[in-house]
Amino acid sequence: MKKYLINKFNGNNMNKKISKIIFAIVLFSSPFTYSEPLWDVPPIDHLRFSNVDRDTSLQHLKEIVLDKNSSPITYWSAQIILAKKYNENEFILNNLASDTMPDTSWENRFQAKYFKEKYLYDNIMKGYFGIQEAVDNLAAYADDESYDVYGADMNKTAAILFLARGGFYKNYETLVKIYRKNSDSITQEGLISSDILTNFYAKRTEYRTKILEVISGLVEENLNNWFQLTGHIAELSIIGCDASVEVLDKFYIKVNDSECRQQIMMELKECDLLNYPDRVMKVIPLENDPVYRNRYYPYFLMFYMNPTPPDNDRYRDLKGYVMPKFINFLKERIPVEESQSCREDAEYFIKKFKPYKPDSTHSLQYLMDDLQNYLEEVNNYRWINESSKYAEYKTQLEYAE
Repeated sequence: MKKYLINKFNGNNMNKKISKIIFAIVLFSSPFTYSEPLWDVPPIDHLRFSNVDRDTSLQHLKEIVLDKNSSPITYWSAQIILAKKYNENEFILNNLASDTMPDTSWENRFQAKYFKEKYLYDNIMKGYFGIQEAVDNLAAYADDESYDVYGADMNKTAAILFLARGGFYKNYETLVKIYRKNSDSITQEGLISSDILTNFYAKRTEYRTKILEVISGLVEENLNNWFQLTGHIAELSIIGCDASVEVLDKFYIKVNDSECRQQIMMELKECDLLNYPDRVMKVIPLENDPVYRNRYYPYFLMFYMNPTPPDNDRYRDLKGYVMPKFINFLKERIPVEESQSCREDAEYFIKKFKPYKPDSTHSLQYLMDDLQNYLEEVNNYRWINESSKYAEYKTQLEYAE
């Protein structure tokens, strides 16, 4: 009995060793090695199941992949489901449509037509499986100038998009070329190229300045075209407020169309509220339409009916409206303002406003200097009726200091 148990134990150990050897042979004899994905592919629930005839069975999906005449989107949808649902990575890589040249006969004419697009999807899948050659393949695919048939730009932007998602930035010139070509119309390749530029390339220091120059040029070309201009303002806002201010600060004075100017000013207000009153002082005299001009005059709702901005992070940047420079601008504007509504708003604001209370967290020296500057400014505007009063205030400040 003891001998039988020993033999059985040795037999089990031998079986385990054989299993491990077989597993190792299978693993290392596979032509493919997998690492972390270079990028992701769309989740299954984002696919249209009509792409695969609403049949996601393993057999049907494999039939689609093996069918040389299946459409590219059907082919890619089947690849994604096979990879994500069935883990059929090796089957996919063993049956890439682009591994064999297409049959160019009339009967199989779709093979040649679909080949370039399936090559795109094959390399997207390779990148998903962590195969590095996909990076150079897609970069070359995107820059291939000989590939210029209908739909080529759409496929090229798809290649650049997946590369960017993986952190690979190799196709800037091609991307900008496609973006410019589609900048005056709504196309899929135009929308995708814009998305790649603003969400990926513009976030990198080496491309940011060049991209802002491109968008700035398009803003200038379309300065009085509301539809085009709003699209480019949206692109700048995606890149960031610093980009919006850098580009749009050059144009809010140059624009002639009232609605276009308002779009620019709204973005500048959103991104740089602290300096917005200074821009308003330049815009009001230029705006010929009283309806639009009235929108730049201050009103108390912006302070929640208070005569001065509340001292909190949200409203502190509105303090420019109650500083001497802006109040003096309103006083000088009232006599020349032709719109009664604008005049009344300005007069009411001057009547009700109160100076902004300095931030007490500053040092005493800072507050003293700030008050001294304030005194000089209001005196220059001749708001102090008696020169003796100005001298008295100045002496008191000097004594306090």
